[in-house]
Amino acid sequence: MAALCLSAPVVVALGYAFSHSVDAVAKGAARAEHLLVLATTAALLTVGGVRRLRTRRLAQRPR
Repeated sequence: MAALCLSAPVVVALGYAFSHSVDAVAKGAARAEHLLVLATTAALLTVGGVRRLRTRRLAQRPR
């Protein structure tokens, strides 16, 4: 609910401010979405790789 209260006015304000170039804003938003997906995927792969390496190192340690 708090996120909606914060993001809705921002979206409306951006729409009002850039109403003369809606197409450019839509393209920019699509590009930002793609970059966000790529960054999230890279972060998840990094976290998974680090966890896998730690698990392997712990398994190889002599007890």
